[in-house]
Amino acid sequence: MNFELILPFLRPIEPLLLDDSISEIMGNPDSSWWYERDGVMHRDESISFDAGKLRTGLEVVANRLGKKLDEDNPVLNAQLPDGSRLAAVIPPVARPSPRCHSEVFEPQFTVRRPISRGTLTRPLAEFLAEQFAAERRCSSARGLGPGRRRCSIYSVSYSGA
Repeated sequence: MNFELILPFLRPIEPLLLDDSISEIMGNPDSSWWYERDGVMHRDESISFDAGKLRTGLEVVANRLGKKLDEDNPVLNAQLPDGSRLAAVIPPVARPSPRCHSEVFEPQFTVRRPISRGTLTRPLAEFLAEQFAAERRCSSARGLGPGRRRCSIYSVSYSGA
């Protein structure tokens, strides 16, 4: 992740941002902070982020990315230079405080990683590989956006199970 751009404004979550084993970070309007490591969600109760400072930090980050985040534009969906994603929603859309989500870009993503982490079984990987090789359409009926996006990346960069 491009830390130089966002870290000065998001110091309370610095330990999460700098941890290479974390793939997603989520801050909720109730001030709870969650992160994903190895496909498992964890709550970090040690993080205390003032809602006003979080909002200001997100507005500055949006500005540096050439975007606008304010009452008239309360939704941010931005891509950092390294491909990582940052999404934020502020009041009046999110209440009582901002919500943000960061997804770390994985440039070397292959099917081996989710298999080794236990988030994808080898039989399912082989089935998907057959579908991709036959150029069949696959769709995801459930799941989070990042999971679908990783599946899309897998389909493009499949290198064998």
